[in-house]
Amino acid sequence: LYHAVGSILPHDSYGISIDPELFERHMAVLAQRQRLSVVALQEGLDCSAPLSVAVTFDDGYRDNLIVAAPILIKYKIPFSVFVTSSFISHNHSSSYLTAAELRELAALPGVTIGSHGSTHAPLANCDDATLREELHGSRVHLEDVLGRPVLAISYPHGSVDRRVAAAAAKAPPAKK
Repeated sequence: LYHAVGSILPHDSYGISIDPELFERHMAVLAQRQRLSVVALQEGLDCSAPLSVAVTFDDGYRDNLIVAAPILIKYKIPFSVFVTSSFISHNHSSSYLTAAELRELAALPGVTIGSHGSTHAPLANCDDATLREELHGSRVHLEDVLGRPVLAISYPHGSVDRRVAAAAAKAPPAKK
């Protein structure tokens, strides 16, 4: 699980932006491992290999396209980017992908785009109406931008309980 690669992020108290050289070393190690399968996230859910790894990114940082994607493509590593839709739609900051950049990223080989909620709210703390908007609203917005289904979610802050998981499983697809 990664977030940003090389961006200087204001208020990054968690250190979520990794140095690009270190990130490339991580990917080189993954690509060279013999007893390890590097798989697309969906494939990993069904993988029978004893040890499989899926590379993921949360939030939808611009550097996922500009810095991380070329490295991942170089090593032929599939990856998923879980996008917080309001960060894209409201041009939240220059740190995040624009709608056009998200479409460009989604068109790259081995890339899966998923939802990371509408506003990055901890979902287990949301009332039912807010939870529906976080799940369905984000999915609809991302599907409108991409013109294709968005079928995966990464729970913001890892905030998930049975109610959230059940709501995510039942979140209706966007109507096309």
